[in-house]
Amino acid sequence: MFPTFTVAYHSIMPGDIEQNDLQNYQKEPSWYWLTMLRGLGPGWQLLFFCLIALVSWSLFTMIGNLITSSLWGVNTVDFRGIFNQLEDPAVMSSLKLMQILQHIGLAIVPALLFAYIVSGKTVEYLALNRSALPLSYLLAAGVLLCATPIVNWMIMVNGAMELPGFLTGMEDWMKEMEDVGATLIERFLEMESVEALLLNLFMIGILPALGEELMFRGVIQRIFSSWTRNVHLGVWITAIIFSAIHMQFYGFLPRMMLGVLFGYLFVWSGSLLLPIFCHLIYNGSGVMLAYLWGVEEFSEQEGNIGSTSDDSLLTMASTLAVAGLLYVIYRKEKEAREPIEV
Repeated sequence: MFPTFTVAYHSIMPGDIEQNDLQNYQKEPSWYWLTMLRGLGPGWQLLFFCLIALVSWSLFTMIGNLITSSLWGVNTVDFRGIFNQLEDPAVMSSLKLMQILQHIGLAIVPALLFAYIVSGKTVEYLALNRSALPLSYLLAAGVLLCATPIVNWMIMVNGAMELPGFLTGMEDWMKEMEDVGATLIERFLEMESVEALLLNLFMIGILPALGEELMFRGVIQRIFSSWTRNVHLGVWITAIIFSAIHMQFYGFLPRMMLGVLFGYLFVWSGSLLLPIFCHLIYNGSGVMLAYLWGVEEFSEQEGNIGSTSDDSLLTMASTLAVAGLLYVIYRKEKEAREPIEV
């Protein structure tokens, strides 16, 4: 049975409020509402976070469209209308600006605001005040490198899946979304200058690494782990949502497993900095390779390793290497500190 929404009303009783909070509570009626929000159960917290994200995303989208309309005369709300105009520099500039603003509005701002509202200690709530062991960062980078054949094998398996005949309409829609996403990413990755490289490292590397980890591991995973009272369910449910929200269904399986990896790195280390680092390495390395090789060469080569039956031994070796490295991270972090509390 799905967990029931609960509100911890006892948390607003004067005896449970710190002295400074009690003084504020007595002086300002608005403090009552803040204290109420900090007493929400995990189900209501999830709804509250979704509301914050929706409002923030809408505001940033509106601001972004006003800017693109004023600077380039591009209405980004009409995405289907401008999708066939990707060769237009004004359209690409508009889409890049919207990509940046929407990521800030959907992930970063809501996560920071939510963490402050429900805890009053943003940095501590998001586990940004602690770091994993230096060795863990090195080993985690090794995990990403060794996992390449596994990821490509999962992409191959995922891409071979077919839906039943009565879901043909849905399958066609999924393929269309996949093609749209792939086309847009390829256009973003066309870089002819160092400035374009730096912009992409920020837009595709840094922002998603920071924003998605704040949102998914920092907030959503914490909520689901508390709600289900099971850290493993929290990791897997969050990873499924993480993959689904990207709307690229033929990459669902590998992206979900990356979410699982980031989730467990967070749990084992007690620090959000480790999954942020791994996410940055994963996204940033793709940007760098696309810049060095060119988009076409990168698109051809990135999916080759481990994607054919001839590479089965390589994929098996990759799996063993990843498992070994993860075990070392788990053991070292366990020896150094307790897992994060949820």
